[in-house]
Amino acid sequence: MNKLTCVKSLQTFALTLMAFLFVFQAEAAKKPINIAITCALTGAHAPVAGFCYGERDYYTFLNETRNGVNGHKFKVDLYDGAETPKELSTYRTFSPYVHSISLYSTMANKALRKEINEIDKIPTITGGMDERVISPYIFLIGPSYQKQFKISFEKMKNLGGKTVAISHGNYEWMVDMPKDAVDRKVPQKAGLDLVAVVEHETRSSDITAEFFKIKKANPDYIWLWGDVISGISASMRLGMPSDKLFVNHWFTLPVITEKFGKKVNGMLGWLMLPDVDQVLNKPDLKVAKELKTYFASHEPYTRNWTYIRGWLIGTLRTVAIERALKKHGNVIPKDIKEFRTSIRDELENIRNFDLGVGHGFEGANYGDHMGWGGMMPAKVVNGQWEYGKYESF
Repeated sequence: MNKLTCVKSLQTFALTLMAFLFVFQAEAAKKPINIAITCALTGAHAPVAGFCYGERDYYTFLNETRNGVNGHKFKVDLYDGAETPKELSTYRTFSPYVHSISLYSTMANKALRKEINEIDKIPTITGGMDERVISPYIFLIGPSYQKQFKISFEKMKNLGGKTVAISHGNYEWMVDMPKDAVDRKVPQKAGLDLVAVVEHETRSSDITAEFFKIKKANPDYIWLWGDVISGISASMRLGMPSDKLFVNHWFTLPVITEKFGKKVNGMLGWLMLPDVDQVLNKPDLKVAKELKTYFASHEPYTRNWTYIRGWLIGTLRTVAIERALKKHGNVIPKDIKEFRTSIRDELENIRNFDLGVGHGFEGANYGDHMGWGGMMPAKVVNGQWEYGKYESF
């Protein structure tokens, strides 16, 4: 081999090596973004599983229409979190490799708080709404249970109410939140007298005896917290007017009006977000355009507000991921905790982000790890929920 041939061979080898390294680096820069979602896919709370499917569908939408985030496609694992012990064991299955998670239950977020914040450092958006789980790596999505209690009692007062009773089931979260409100004297601070607090067995077919205690106390309003179908049925058996009933956002769902129709006319509550059709009816909205594109080839799990909640969880998380990738030159760092912390930081940096759902909703602000602070007032009219404009609190 002469000198010239040798030089050319070395040049060819160098160019080939450079090309290989370029392709290798490009592929390394396009590693998938791993997301895990737990949700009550089965059991009593399956009607609110829309927010898990809505989030998953948002990532599918991005993968199909935008090649993920800057070439990084989402890899999403969806798990059933209907039972807390199963949710805890599932967490330990995916915690070694995920970049961010949605963890369904308040109980799981409490139990895993140390692991999430101190050991694994995984940016987490919780399905529950107890603001006491907020911590460096745990975020809510929308107003907390504590804020819902406060604004609901204030609403009752503004509507002329003077007294209130609380009915709740006996699951942990159904017991804990009313107890917290009672301990902090939330009804009294809103100007109401609390005349009864009645607990019943969750999913009992008949709680008439428990509800008779409430009827005897004769409150102006009854705050139903969890297992509301049993409470509504009992109030009807006792001939109590439905306009005394006030429910929290989880249960302002079609299931109530589908079951009871006009029998619950006057019932009050809150809707956390507009539903799918309320958004689509405003075609210029950002989310309406996205949904129209996605629904052209996909069917949503549900069309109620929970699906929109999931879509927005995906939206906010993606904003943080995109900003975190930018910090790292569009390459997912080898140190997974470094990337997780970057996502956490960028979630916390979200300010006044337009949710794109209209209806007067304020921009999302994750400085306090809550997102936004209001809901839409709701009332059953002619057997259907009717919703007012967003109220901030």
